[in-house]
Amino acid sequence: CALPISGLAQSGDSSVFDSPQGRVVEALAEGRVPQSAVAAFYARTLAELGWRRAAAGNVFVREGEKLAIDADPPDARGTVKVRFFLTPE
Repeated sequence: CALPISGLAQSGDSSVFDSPQGRVVEALAEGRVPQSAVAAFYARTLAELGWRRAAAGNVFVREGEKLAIDADPPDARGTVKVRFFLTPE
């Protein structure tokens, strides 16, 4: 499943679910994109969806949930790994 950033795609079967209903609480994506592009894209897009940035870092909150986005520096091949964590606020 490709994510909205060109060059960033979900990494295999990397999702973790918290219930049989299938709520995703952790996912991993990777691709050859700049870390800054990841941060800028999600800051802009999540604001449009009603998420607001928390006090520090790439953490966003909405309706009792917290979404943290952690992008690692590029590896030797230029690949950035991005982790998404959704938890109750």
